[in-house]
Amino acid sequence: NSFGCITTQAVSVVINELPNISMKAPDSLCIGLSTDISVSFSGLAPWSFQYNDGTQNYFVNNITTQPYILKVTPAQTTTYTITTVSDRFCTNRNPVNNKVTINITRPIPGVRLNSVNTTAFTNTTLKARNFPTYTYGWEPRVGLNTYTSATPTFNYGKQVEYQIRMVSSAGCI
Repeated sequence: NSFGCITTQAVSVVINELPNISMKAPDSLCIGLSTDISVSFSGLAPWSFQYNDGTQNYFVNNITTQPYILKVTPAQTTTYTITTVSDRFCTNRNPVNNKVTINITRPIPGVRLNSVNTTAFTNTTLKARNFPTYTYGWEPRVGLNTYTSATPTFNYGKQVEYQIRMVSSAGCI
């Protein structure tokens, strides 16, 4: 001041890190099904984010718990990109790990397999179509050593017609 006095006062500066996100989703999904994209945040709640599905922008606001579950039903292979994420203090317009792609698959067509001839109470291997990423369910379960294999063993005293339910890792039946 004009009397030659100097006053000093400490100032605290807080530097907040930019919020970021982490996304998880299945790699593939059968057409017509829905799935979840899990979004986790760094920083302090409440969070908000903007994302794009390749055709449109969407906004999600006032998220107070995590992970946030985003339910989607893509009609075709779709990349979901989070373009901005905000927390209580800051907005990040260039988040990392901000994309997931969900590949859409189609079910394989059903077929009728050829009949298998055997005699009563003789171990006979049955064979479904072999798709390594599929699970199998044979119905009815009677006469089979297992009903969850592509190649169960049949051993029974009566003729049985089976239906095989095949489900891909993407959920296609």
